[in-house]
Amino acid sequence: MNLLPVEVVGAGQLQLAGHRLPVEGPLAEALASRQGHQLTGGLRAEHLHLAPATNRNLRATVSHSEALGNEQLLTCQLEAGDHLVQLRVGPEERLQPGASIHLEVDPGGWRLFGSDGLALPLPKAPTRNRCCLGSSAGAPRCSRRRHRPGPHRSPAPHQAPPPARCAGRA
Repeated sequence: MNLLPVEVVGAGQLQLAGHRLPVEGPLAEALASRQGHQLTGGLRAEHLHLAPATNRNLRATVSHSEALGNEQLLTCQLEAGDHLVQLRVGPEERLQPGASIHLEVDPGGWRLFGSDGLALPLPKAPTRNRCCLGSSAGAPRCSRRRHRPGPHRSPAPHQAPPPARCAGRA
């Protein structure tokens, strides 16, 4: 995992050496109360992508390329902050050490860690009734194994299911 020092600059935004980078998903909400905090941002190699040259993308220089058959693992040095990062690219990419590239961060790929090294807690997801009893059309179906798929007509919650029938027997 690529570990980078970042600063929270708002809900859904981190700053890395002067570049603002978006954060999406549950972590974006967790950042709202941490503006100005210094964190460690973690990005897996699959969450960095080659991209066209724009102001929002990170410039980097390829320092090493390792062919792995179905993909390549590039080690690059970011111009902003002078950090080494790794990313995965397809085998068709022909990048030599010293090549200048631009990288885009997957906004949903961040993992954030506090100064204590522990992962930031995610906001708690709202609890949902996991049973489909009493649900209206379009609501999620029951996920309990003892229930048959589809909306239940019985008002009593979680009654014992009827005896199972084999498709080959009448």
